[in-house]
Amino acid sequence: LSEVIYYLDDLEAVLLKMCGCLRSDGVIILSCYRHPSLFSPNRRAFKKARRFFSSKDYKLMADLRLSSEAPGKTTWSILAVRVVGAPKQSA
Repeated sequence: LSEVIYYLDDLEAVLLKMCGCLRSDGVIILSCYRHPSLFSPNRRAFKKARRFFSSKDYKLMADLRLSSEAPGKTTWSILAVRVVGAPKQSA
């Protein structure tokens, strides 16, 4: 999922659905522009995704920040998570 998670009304439901489409050992990758404000929708959504993936059903593979060298130093947050258990399906 790239650049959409902060637009979702129910991020957890979407993550459950996406992970439910993966087999055990499948990988989901999230990326999002890292807004300079600590309280931006981008950062809030990424924080929520990190909490979601903190359960024993997932293994964090990478939690990165990628910055450009261009003026303004645009930065993205990238999260890679492996499904290790059977994700609960949303109702």
